[in-house]
Amino acid sequence: MSKDPLVYDVWRHIATYLTPSELRRAISTNHALHDIAMDTIYGEVRWTRLDYDMVKSLKSLQNPRIAKRVHRLDVRLWFLKFQFDESLQRHFERLPKLKLQNLSDGQENSTQVHERLADLKRGGIDATIRVMESAMNNLQELYECSLDARWLPSEALPLMHAVYRTFSQNQLRKLELRCQDIEELGNPATMCHLINLRELSLEIVGPPKHSPSEQAQMIQMAEFMSKLDLCSFSLSTSPHSDYSAFFAALGRFPHLRKLVLRVDLSEESLSDPYPLLCFLHRVSPQLESFQFQPRFSDRNYVSLFASLIQAPYILSDLQTLTISNVLDFDLVLSLLRRNKETIVDVTLADSLDLQQLQEIVFTLAHNGKGTLKTLYIEIQVLSPAVFDLLSRRLPNLRDLQVVYNAIGGSYLDDDEREVHPPIEDATVIEIFNIGEPGSPPRYRHWALQKLSVWMTQVHEGLSEEEEGIMFSVAHASPRITTIRGETVR
Repeated sequence: MSKDPLVYDVWRHIATYLTPSELRRAISTNHALHDIAMDTIYGEVRWTRLDYDMVKSLKSLQNPRIAKRVHRLDVRLWFLKFQFDESLQRHFERLPKLKLQNLSDGQENSTQVHERLADLKRGGIDATIRVMESAMNNLQELYECSLDARWLPSEALPLMHAVYRTFSQNQLRKLELRCQDIEELGNPATMCHLINLRELSLEIVGPPKHSPSEQAQMIQMAEFMSKLDLCSFSLSTSPHSDYSAFFAALGRFPHLRKLVLRVDLSEESLSDPYPLLCFLHRVSPQLESFQFQPRFSDRNYVSLFASLIQAPYILSDLQTLTISNVLDFDLVLSLLRRNKETIVDVTLADSLDLQQLQEIVFTLAHNGKGTLKTLYIEIQVLSPAVFDLLSRRLPNLRDLQVVYNAIGGSYLDDDEREVHPPIEDATVIEIFNIGEPGSPPRYRHWALQKLSVWMTQVHEGLSEEEEGIMFSVAHASPRITTIRGETVR
């Protein structure tokens, strides 16, 4: 083949316009496009159910040259139980007869893959596990993995050892673990070679066993994690599970920058709040992003937690803050107050009223303008008063996302008092027709560039109400260039 006249980066740009099937057909065009197509097709591999695509992937990864191209792996081991448990067969659809284009690298054709799939189904769970182990042993440049070990059948325990062995022979940097209970993950010592791991997400979804072995496993997992040099850590615990001992065993994580906690604030979930507070104290000096999303909160317990977390050196100097489902509004204000000089991105996934929003905005408006650049809020009633408030107090805001329950017609006067004009029979366009005809845009000094508005009620597409609000505000804000991800100017 003659020398490729186009540089590799240009071919990569051209490839972005091709669908996967078109990439398969163009794979023999030249060396550059062949490499790009192979990286696109095999860069991310998903094993979520035993079907045509998975068998084709397993067969291809027996070739070490192809396996070397896999950089991200998504494995959901629960499919083994549902696929081979006869009592659950009715939950599975029949195998779709897919006809995919063949790669020009000597792989099996469609008929042979279907035959291999039938062999695996006849061979049962053991045959499938052996093929998966063989494919995983060839992975040498795996950087990210998502592992769902829920409802792991006992026959698949050897596969977990193969998974951890694969982790140890790769420079894994990001790992997502999801399990029904912590014991499904096996002995954390088998993952001791994850020295390059920087991002770890652990989600436990099943009900607690309240057994000594479960507590011991949690402590072992915490001690193992403490040896990692993590920069991002996410923990989501199952309801009604006590994780006080887990937090007590966690280390300092000297380079941790992002922390996500989905831990219920209740006496049942945290019998002793001090281990969590001590952990937050240890990681706060270097933390830049904090997400706090309890699924259940006891009001009295949250008040206790809020009083304990008042120390200014806990969770201070953050740049990104996400809070949802927190009953104590003072806790929200406390976290915002101690970060008002550094915060640039705030998400408040709670139903706020205008008065609460005013308190939040006044807290964030440091030195009259504030450092905030991105804001996501959920509000009960969306009215022109909301945009009046944000444009005046947060003039440097660049990206605004609002979720609302109802529409209101109030606005703020020059003294920032809320005015309620009559809006009976008024349309959304009339309510949000901000400014007099021919007058300068109402929000001409607002730096807002991106705006997204959603109703709480789920629906398809963009409703007339949402469209009316956004385009009315955009008309009054000359710097807005993007609405719901679409360029308008």
